[in-house]
Amino acid sequence: MVSLNKVVFIFILLTARLSVGTCQSPYLLKSPQEYILSGSSAGVSVTGFLFSQYKHKLTVDEIANLKSESINSLDRTAVKYYSHSAAYTSDVLMFSSIAIPLALLLDKNIRNHSGQSGVIYLETMAIASVGISLSKGIIRRPRPYAYNPSVPESEKQKTDATNSFFSGHTTVSAASTFFAAKVFCDYNPNSKWKPVVWIGAAAIPLATGFYRYRAGKHFPTDILVAFCYGALSGILIPQLHLQKIGN
Repeated sequence: MVSLNKVVFIFILLTARLSVGTCQSPYLLKSPQEYILSGSSAGVSVTGFLFSQYKHKLTVDEIANLKSESINSLDRTAVKYYSHSAAYTSDVLMFSSIAIPLALLLDKNIRNHSGQSGVIYLETMAIASVGISLSKGIIRRPRPYAYNPSVPESEKQKTDATNSFFSGHTTVSAASTFFAAKVFCDYNPNSKWKPVVWIGAAAIPLATGFYRYRAGKHFPTDILVAFCYGALSGILIPQLHLQKIGN
């Protein structure tokens, strides 16, 4: 996540001035805003990363004392699942989601402003990574499989076993798909495909979250928070760059 923010900052330094003030684009890049956004997100991500380095693994006694009865009724269902195939499917869905914004290049107008859209997309992913890095670095919530007696103790004693809150896969997927939907709709405000685009934007990260749930990696509340945070990132960052009519 830290490396992503470095890429964002460098990319913005190189391209932020290329598409400023274009009349055909609904967006406007403002150099100070881009530098502040990328710099602050990089700083927060580094902070989360540093916290994660000192995060304690689950001890044998802590694992023994994990009881599903202590979990709220909504989340309790997740402890019975543990599947490598579901985890693999969630990986495929997440990485596929990251590539979805490339489909925007099929639109000629968006393609002509690809540098501008690229900056905004990288900023969107940087903000998404901030939440993931900080939450996993600070919050020590055991994953559902830590409660599952059929899962090997060696898996439960890894630091990753404490990274349940919140789902990074779902966050990244939602940020990517909602970014793509937002940009498409801003460039094509009168398109009849807008409902389909938004439904697709929601369906893919929800499917990603479902497979993280079936993999035993996350509780439903982890996925719900991640979905909302990712979707908000995907919508809010492009929204911040919208230029006023007449600019």
